[in-house]
Amino acid sequence: GLISMRKFILKIYQVLEFILHNFHGCKVKWGEAEKR
Repeated sequence: GLISMRKFILKIYQVLEFILHNFHGCKVKWGEAEKR
């Protein structure tokens, strides 16, 4: 019960981190595009 719950939370955390990382990358790309 508890172990699977921790794995589940860890999975969600990894997905959120992945999305945030990609989102940040997109913001950086847009920022570079605006500077030119």
